[in-house]
Amino acid sequence: DLRNKVETAQWLLHALQRIAAMFHVEHDELKKLLKRITYGVKEELLPLTNLKGIGRVKARLLFNKGFRDVGMLKTADVEDLAAIEGIGNSTILSIFDQLGRDSSEFRETERTLKKLQSSLFDF
Repeated sequence: DLRNKVETAQWLLHALQRIAAMFHVEHDELKKLLKRITYGVKEELLPLTNLKGIGRVKARLLFNKGFRDVGMLKTADVEDLAAIEGIGNSTILSIFDQLGRDSSEFRETERTLKKLQSSLFDF
């Protein structure tokens, strides 16, 4: 039932956007509302959900740890991101790639950790 209501709301918002465009009316608020309905988030999480692979759950995790927008992720310490339970290495690498951050240091650390983990089981 909920999924049907969300789809109906999305359809109506798309229709409203087209009507607004026909009359040259700004429809930025409609775009925000559509995205909020699509992702099921409050407006505060919208900037984070612009990143591929970041939906409402990961956006909320990041937001609750103080990362309010994409700009904060551009300068975030790798250790701070890695310490967030629910945000894995692949997500961190994806964020770095999308933001144009150098991930070589993080990739090297990840490789070292994997080698250490595998050597622990080599007896």
